[in-house]
Amino acid sequence: MSRFLQQAWKGRSGLPPYVITLLGLVVGAFVVGGVAVLALVWVVSGSIPMEPEATTPEAFGLSDLEFFAVNMVPFVILLGVLTLCIPLLHRRPFRSIITPSDSVDWGRLGIGTFAWMGLMLFTLGMEALVSSETLNISFELGPFLMLLVLALTLIPIQASVEELIMRGYIMQGAARWLRSGWAAVIVSSMLFGLLHWANPEVASFGAGIMMAYYMGFGAFMALITLADDRLELAMGIHIGNNLFGTVIVTFPESVLTTPALIRLDTMAPTPGTLVTWGATAVAFGLIMGRLYGWSWQELFQRLGPVHAPADESEPDDEASPSSGTDGDLDSFSGEQGAGRLQDTDMPNTDAPNTDAPGSTSSR
Repeated sequence: MSRFLQQAWKGRSGLPPYVITLLGLVVGAFVVGGVAVLALVWVVSGSIPMEPEATTPEAFGLSDLEFFAVNMVPFVILLGVLTLCIPLLHRRPFRSIITPSDSVDWGRLGIGTFAWMGLMLFTLGMEALVSSETLNISFELGPFLMLLVLALTLIPIQASVEELIMRGYIMQGAARWLRSGWAAVIVSSMLFGLLHWANPEVASFGAGIMMAYYMGFGAFMALITLADDRLELAMGIHIGNNLFGTVIVTFPESVLTTPALIRLDTMAPTPGTLVTWGATAVAFGLIMGRLYGWSWQELFQRLGPVHAPADESEPDDEASPSSGTDGDLDSFSGEQGAGRLQDTDMPNTDAPNTDAPGSTSSR
């Protein structure tokens, strides 16, 4: 049984908190976030293009770096929504969508980030040796340093927010209502793919291969989360993946073009690209499994039926006001049972995602 998935039963786990929180996330991303993006575009460029096909920095009168920064704004808003809704509506600690432990393991997050980036760099080097494609090194100190500052500040927020929503809040919620680890993985992975449907990579390379990539990437991070029974490694993978696709490699079809170190003339993924990415994912899983002592048996148990923990009443939203208050305070403080237990073609009014295949596997 997954202690991470069982966090969904802490505090108020009935339907109303989920409906309100999900509605808040939608409004935050597509309404408040969209308005904020357009307001910033007007402040910076002095105009707002009205054409639906306006999806490039040039169309909005912005530089690549300005376009990148503006597109990160909705994720800051989404983080605010989650920070409010989890403790206020669900009456459980914010960290419960990250870990069943008493504290977040920042070391795990860092290991996930650097390990994934290291594997991506290794794969890029191997492909450069056997490929006829030219890697154009375009290094300008000023723009690159500015990119580095922006990326190191904003990418951890953007990537972490996607993980907190998809592999944290939604996957836990799906497990709570569908009572199955497999169902939680499938639901969160499909939603992750569909939320990338409007990315320009889908139009450029085809929905079939890009949906296979996005949903596969989502399923990989969901399995890593269940294998480790906590979210930090998946957050690290996502951060490393997007830093790689922002600072190291970029290509014209990307949802966000930046003054990265390497600029590809194009990036046309093939089934072979997915195989290479899959091998990278397997390598990461084997390394982390050895490092943290994962067990295949435990993973398959966590993918099976999911039940409420023994120390949580169900349904908790039906409790009397007095008992509900006591339980809510315990859940909010984290002192009771805590140890038992990326995305559209912005800056339209949608939120962007930078998880598109880079030269090796993903972005």
